Amino acid sequence: MSNQERPTLSLCMIVRNESRFLADCLSSVRDVVDQIVVVDTGSTDNTVEIAKKFGAEVHHFEWCDHFAAARNASIQHATGDWILWMDADERLWKESRETLLNELTVEKEPVMVLVQIASVVKAGQHVHMSTGHRLFTNHHGIYFSGRIHEQISPSVSKMGGKTRNSKIILDHLGYDNADQALQDHKRLRNRKLLEQMAEECPDSAYAHFTLAQHYVLSEEIEKSLPHFQKGLDLDQFDKAMTVSLYNAFAEACMKVQDLDKAEDLLRYSLKLQANQIGGYYLSYRVAMERGEHASARKYLLKLAEQNRRTRPEDNQISTDIIINESQIDFELGQLALREGNFEEALTYLEKVLPVHPENTRLLRQLAELYLKTQRLSEARTVLCKLWEKEPENAQVADLLSVVLIKMERFREASMVLEKSLAYDPTPVLVRRLAGIYAKGGDQQRALNLLQTLPQ
Repeated sequence: MSNQERPTLSLCMIVRNESRFLADCLSSVRDVVDQIVVVDTGSTDNTVEIAKKFGAEVHHFEWCDHFAAARNASIQHATGDWILWMDADERLWKESRETLLNELTVEKEPVMVLVQIASVVKAGQHVHMSTGHRLFTNHHGIYFSGRIHEQISPSVSKMGGKTRNSKIILDHLGYDNADQALQDHKRLRNRKLLEQMAEECPDSAYAHFTLAQHYVLSEEIEKSLPHFQKGLDLDQFDKAMTVSLYNAFAEACMKVQDLDKAEDLLRYSLKLQANQIGGYYLSYRVAMERGEHASARKYLLKLAEQNRRTRPEDNQISTDIIINESQIDFELGQLALREGNFEEALTYLEKVLPVHPENTRLLRQLAELYLKTQRLSEARTVLCKLWEKEPENAQVADLLSVVLIKMERFREASMVLEKSLAYDPTPVLVRRLAGIYAKGGDQQRALNLLQTLPQ
């Protein structure tokens, strides 16, 4: 279908003081959308000017503590056959541009499309995956509801509309990329609105679930628990959302050390949806908390299998994660170490090294494992690298000297110990160096060195 023949697409956004993010957001979609509608709710920076540079139609909305009201104001100006809505800290994946255009079909009834949202955790250890109805048909009366965490799905359901899954992916930068003052402001604003929504809609599972999640993010776990339970008791979610509720509730229970409750919730979660990662990851953590290493290993292997075959666009639940394979290998290596399976531990940790070549903990563990398994050359290579990073570390110098002595590289071992003694004249290093001198026939030098030790 040519650009002239395909249905048109409007991007609708609400913004306030988003100058840091807006240009990158609009750059990611400007070649895909036919219209950009930006509704500003009171910016004091140059957000509006940036929007206009991208050809956006800018409208103004007086903020009234109601996200759905602002969203509805934005879609009133949309002229496209379809509407895509985004936040300023989101970007459309380049690989998803064609996918998005292919979703723009001619429809005679309301249709909403699920989009994958990928949030990279600051530590970079995993990608947090969620879904949202971000694409929908225009001119069918679809509207947003909800004071905060606004949704179009209730209106589509009332009209008997259709839902489609898609492989469209948005990158979400999130609060990790905002300054602390902005994070604090948004957190206080969201708390007020979430508590108000739960009070106004006491029989809404979604209101209780989102409020519970907010309390968890604010480290107020005890406050979250009754709202998680209320959301579960109301039983209003589809399978994908129910599984996410089970997992979030379980993680909160873990934080207050109610491992029995967490284990029960995760059992239900995995029974309802086996093709997920979060449930296995949390089950692994529960098993580790209990010291049940065999169970932990079982869950971690299942997680690894699921993680390998899951792509961001294949998300089966409303909120899941994709974990870096190196993190899984590292954890499997730690479990093997606990169980004394040194060769297995080496197999996993060697796969991690190319990804984290500067990790000193990993280097130490590899060196010790190489030494235990008599792979002296590999131990020397790793310890030399570690000693270069930490020349003042007496333990590293001692371990390196042991390896070199075993390899009968006595001159190299003495050089290491001599340099290390300049940093730290530890008795064990003094005695080891004296032993090398004596073995080489220099008894007097060995004796002189030993005499430096305190009596």
